[in-house]
Amino acid sequence: MLRRYAQTDPKTGFFTGIPNTVNIGGGGNLAIVITVWRDISGQISNSIMDISGFNLAFAPTVNTIIGSTPLYKDLGRQIVIYNSTVPTFPHVAIMRQVMLVKGYNIEGISDVPPFATNLYYICTWNDGSTATNTLFPLAPVARTG
Repeated sequence: MLRRYAQTDPKTGFFTGIPNTVNIGGGGNLAIVITVWRDISGQISNSIMDISGFNLAFAPTVNTIIGSTPLYKDLGRQIVIYNSTVPTFPHVAIMRQVMLVKGYNIEGISDVPPFATNLYYICTWNDGSTATNTLFPLAPVARTG
């Protein structure tokens, strides 16, 4: 059970991808390249995790979407990642749980089973350091509604 409702305002409850790579395949197609994290089966996640705990519970994957702009539903859960070796200002990144919206005929849920493969965490904020940008690159997304 969560301490608060895991809901977002319907007017701002979506992220849209921003093209950040060009000429995929030499055809001039715009692409959106996003690093996403998926749950590793059997691992536990919390709303606040240190870097090593997050890396044990989640596996990074790179999604490349060519020729269309993805829409992600913000599911309202976030994970704050911190560095346990830093005594002051230990926050390194914030992850938001999102669902890739596709399949217009079934209310936006993926039309390809298993449906859970379209649930991700994306990095919406990091501290800007080189080490953090390598571990947790920002997702090229903009909030929309």
